[in-house]
Amino acid sequence: MKRVDDFRLMFGKKEYVPIMVGGMGVDISTAELALEAARLGGIGHISDAMVNDVSDRRFDTSFVKDKTKLYKHNILNADKSEVKFDLEILADATRRHVGATMEAKKGAGLIFVNCMEKLTMNGPRETLQVRMASALDAGIDGITLSAGLHLGSMGLIADHPRFRDAKLGIIVSSVRALQLFLRKNARLNRLPDFVVVEARWLAGTWVLGWIGRNTTLPLSLLK
Repeated sequence: MKRVDDFRLMFGKKEYVPIMVGGMGVDISTAELALEAARLGGIGHISDAMVNDVSDRRFDTSFVKDKTKLYKHNILNADKSEVKFDLEILADATRRHVGATMEAKKGAGLIFVNCMEKLTMNGPRETLQVRMASALDAGIDGITLSAGLHLGSMGLIADHPRFRDAKLGIIVSSVRALQLFLRKNARLNRLPDFVVVEARWLAGTWVLGWIGRNTTLPLSLLK
């Protein structure tokens, strides 16, 4: 009978235990869970979904309370166009959440952050860029791009000093989605380190998928 220890995930020449804990948002997949996966030599995810709220609970900040006060006059208004993320606060909350998790990491495994493209309010491009860059600033081992096609996401952090150092991957539900992603990002000369295939009928369950950055992909995927 095959066991977990009979297999290994490979990043370059380094081996990891084939355990990857996904990052469900709003701290459902907690930092403690991700840290345990890393301690065992696998890969744990945290999520940056509602990171301001997570920061308030983890570090006793008051980001959500302060924002509620700021937009109190608009709570009952169906038009939320004036409600925006404060990018400096978003960066602060992200660095707190990611930084504290990375400082606590023990073992030979990795910690990734699950970053949903659709998790935005008004300035989608700007908020996504700040979330990813702040996670890299705080020392995250890798970023998993989820909930969207992410056609321009990698380009938003292409100038970051850790763009080629951190592990970058994407969740896709079809070959077509992967084709679009690879074609749009070909100019960056930087393949994803891994691809997670999430079956449509098992959304939320990662069922297959791992490629290395140095993998030679079939040319048909780029057509």
